[in-house]
Amino acid sequence: VIEKKLTALPMHIIDAVNAAVNKTLTHKFAILSKLGDVYIDPQLDLTPIPAAMRSVSSSLRTLVRGTRIPFPINKKVIRAYVHWNDEIGTQDIDLSCTATSVDFTKTQFTSFRDLRDVHAGIYHSGDVRQRMGPCAEYIDVDIQQCLEAGYRYVFFTAHNFQNGSFTDLKECVFGWMFRQHPQANEIFLPKTITEAFALTNSSPAVYTCVVDLLEKNVMWLDLESEGILLNPE
Repeated sequence: VIEKKLTALPMHIIDAVNAAVNKTLTHKFAILSKLGDVYIDPQLDLTPIPAAMRSVSSSLRTLVRGTRIPFPINKKVIRAYVHWNDEIGTQDIDLSCTATSVDFTKTQFTSFRDLRDVHAGIYHSGDVRQRMGPCAEYIDVDIQQCLEAGYRYVFFTAHNFQNGSFTDLKECVFGWMFRQHPQANEIFLPKTITEAFALTNSSPAVYTCVVDLLEKNVMWLDLESEGILLNPE
């Protein structure tokens, strides 16, 4: 079957359709009885409209890009991690993060090249590369200490250092969990995981999420990149 390429509708037709829909909806609601006082939960401002859902990464629960997930109460450390299974020992997956001030004038980049910032309370587990079998890297962020150091946001990036896509991997998962102390429990248990997302992106790098340390929530991004890490340098 050969499909004919459709030409774009003229703008005056599009405007006419929009006007007709708005007029119809306005009339239908105008003849309904009044609802009285209505309360709109402010949390709805944090709920994005679903769009481009076909390209989202699979996860424990499906999230729209831009969704904010609040922290559990009284947790002191957030641990972001990337886990992959290297069948033949040739992969090199890296996890990094960039902490920024509220106005983005102050930044701190943490990766396999610079494993920790003791002042800001950010600790990288160390670089894992070309190791056969299950592999993982994680970064611990002391929430209060990082805030006191002048940082509010922490952006996390997963990067296939060999510049292949994440679809080349049999299994690669990004997620986060919470700890009471940084660097505690070097080998973490699956039951402590808060969120997990399978990285199936066709790009070599993914901006996975941004953590708002002040508002205490995580915004899911799942944005592809061509390998340019979020590095202020």
